[in-house]
Amino acid sequence: MGCGITKLDHDKAVNPRKRLHRLSTNTRLIIKDLRSVPTYTFKKVLGQGKFGRVLLWESSKTKHQIAVKAIFKGNTPLSRILEEVSILSKVDHPNIVKYITSLQSKKYLYLIMEYCIGNSLFQKILAKDKFNEVEAKNIMKELLRAINHCHHLGIIHRDLKPENIMYSDEEVLKILDFGLSMQENSYSLETIAGTKYYIAPEVVKDSVFTKACDIWSLGIIMHLLFTGYFPVGGNTSSEFYAKLLEYKGPRFVGDIWTSISKEAKDLLSKMLDMNYHTRITAADALNHLWFKVEQETQRESNLEVLNALRQYSEASQLKRNLLSVIVKGVSGSELKAFQQDFLALDKKKTGLITCKELEEYLKEKGYNVENEKLEEFTKKINEKGKSYINYSEFIAAAISTRQFLTDEKLEDIFKTLDIRQKGCIRRNILNISKCNVKDVDFIKTLTNRNGNSKDLITFDEFKNILLN
Repeated sequence: MGCGITKLDHDKAVNPRKRLHRLSTNTRLIIKDLRSVPTYTFKKVLGQGKFGRVLLWESSKTKHQIAVKAIFKGNTPLSRILEEVSILSKVDHPNIVKYITSLQSKKYLYLIMEYCIGNSLFQKILAKDKFNEVEAKNIMKELLRAINHCHHLGIIHRDLKPENIMYSDEEVLKILDFGLSMQENSYSLETIAGTKYYIAPEVVKDSVFTKACDIWSLGIIMHLLFTGYFPVGGNTSSEFYAKLLEYKGPRFVGDIWTSISKEAKDLLSKMLDMNYHTRITAADALNHLWFKVEQETQRESNLEVLNALRQYSEASQLKRNLLSVIVKGVSGSELKAFQQDFLALDKKKTGLITCKELEEYLKEKGYNVENEKLEEFTKKINEKGKSYINYSEFIAAAISTRQFLTDEKLEDIFKTLDIRQKGCIRRNILNISKCNVKDVDFIKTLTNRNGNSKDLITFDEFKNILLN
């Protein structure tokens, strides 16, 4: 169950009222609950599973779309629900679906997520049968980057499969559905977790859950990309488990493997290592020779983005809060260039830009900046005062430039935030609790001057905050 299109795609020609009548009672209840989601209306059911369903909602003003994952509380342990919310709040990467916020009613918890408009990787595999090596390499690079970020944070996904990997409108891969994810070294409610054919042997044999089980799943996906079939089969679960425990690793027999490089086969063997203690890590896989054959090119705009980061470090908390709200509603197509900048600076591929990485990049460009100053710089940017820059903070800084925040763009953003369609927005939408006293006083001064309630901000004031 994900945040993209599945076979449950309703006929668009059906009258909305008739369409609502043919929906299940539970889905109608969810739609009723979510009428409180401002300016967004229900469009269709995207998919459903054991613990709930995913619905598509669209803004009537801007046509911005979001996916809402509805989790039925009666079927899911509270600890599992809280774990998923906690994990989604931590992961922050261009190749992981963007978590926006959560809501809850008496029966359901709602996770509001980025909507991935493209097909799933599963659908691509079905349509294409097998991929050439360049295509497979690009896919594996994006997936390993995302999982390396998760593993760097101590998070194990546990259900990696092509159905849980979606393409954005810009053909960027996004990993989603963290419903079975867990923190490393924490207690698991399940003895076996995941989907048959992608489950690692140590999970079946000893119920061992480590980061290595994600690498195994990615190895299975890599095998599928090259061949179109699974390395281990079995019609029933018991038959599959028996064959899995007897598996000795890929043999590379047959014509299908003759065109595959030895580097690719070496990496696949290390990902499908039966011993999870010696199985390759995500970080080491990204540094494997297979990926080093073609080095990534560095974008020339990085220095411009670094200047945007400097300006962001000096911005008021109020402006940062506004930008953090705006980032969640920006489409993937608008962010693609900024994502490439982020990935170019993220040398260690952890999904976090460290002081060391900034220092090395600046030295390459002929600049010599003291590490202490860079550490101070990154701590000013990081919301928690840490000496690194995460993806959302990087993007917030990147979109704060006047080149991005055009008058037209600002008007569209303001309309989205103006949930009551009154020509003003409530200051509490900016998470005012994070603002300092000076920021709060600034809002009061602006709003009182125009005769508005002190809780409201007009478009001119909104524009002034962002561009000054």
